[in-house]
Amino acid sequence: MPGKILIVDDEQSMREFLQIFLSKEGYEVETANSGAEAIKKTMANGYDLIIADMMMPQMTGLDLLKEIKYHRDDQDFVIMTAFASVDTAIEAMKEGALDYISKPFVTDSTILVRGESGTGKDLIARAIHSGSERATGPFVTINCAALPETLLESELFGYKKGAFTGAIKDKDGLFKMANGGTFFLDEVGNTSPAIQMKLLRVLDDKIITPVGDTKPIEIDVRLIAATNADLEEEVKANHFRSDLFYRLNVIPIYIPALRERVEDIPLLVNHFVAKYCRRNGMETKTLSSEAIKTLNTYSWPGNVRELENCLERAVLLSRKETIELSDFPEKLF
Repeated sequence: MPGKILIVDDEQSMREFLQIFLSKEGYEVETANSGAEAIKKTMANGYDLIIADMMMPQMTGLDLLKEIKYHRDDQDFVIMTAFASVDTAIEAMKEGALDYISKPFVTDSTILVRGESGTGKDLIARAIHSGSERATGPFVTINCAALPETLLESELFGYKKGAFTGAIKDKDGLFKMANGGTFFLDEVGNTSPAIQMKLLRVLDDKIITPVGDTKPIEIDVRLIAATNADLEEEVKANHFRSDLFYRLNVIPIYIPALRERVEDIPLLVNHFVAKYCRRNGMETKTLSSEAIKTLNTYSWPGNVRELENCLERAVLLSRKETIELSDFPEKLF
């Protein structure tokens, strides 16, 4: 029987990450978003191990540890925190914690970034790379939808001289060029079954074989994939391999459409206006109240990319210090 674990953390992304990670290791995992919920679940179900964050509102991880131990002295309990210190570690161990671990955890897992076109999936990938232990290595990217299957294969895996007409010399593929770093596969949902099978081999065996060659090459690459497709439906329709989907979807990240996070619009507006004013040697401009209101109420089907394009146009067309609504495309109003 697999062990049963309860994850307690007020941060949803951390709960989801640990649930996915530990489930893939064969454990039965449940989550709670507060100490109160954790106590209720523990009293009703019982767990082989509880992993709780130290810093939570209302009840800290240490408070939860004391409460759980009062009722179940033999309960295995692990404290995790982003604010590790010797004192808190000692206190946790004195109260009966099995272990004390620091966040963030060092992870090199595959990530699948999902969201509509224009939401900024590539920026998320670059941010992940920059914050990882691979930051000093290369960041290589390709849009899988932009190339036909035969060309995509040779770009990904490289080829040997004479492999096909026009292959006049050996060429390294992008996977090899990304060695020691991160490879971002954009629009992975557009790959063919043959490419999907080869991607699965890369993830499983960490090797590639150039087109026209028989000798595999070992690689050390962290893969981040992105798609705007509903891959679950693509799997059901047999258009996307289920085994590849599960290998890509180790850590899923969903980026909401801009219309679902309108509170971000003012920040993005300030950023893009300053960016294009600076690029064009202008003093930073401001937007009229009418323009700001319209930008906040428009649905933005093209998401952040559409917003950026509209603001670049407005900056260039405006002849005043204040950007007016008339400087934007008519479709906005």
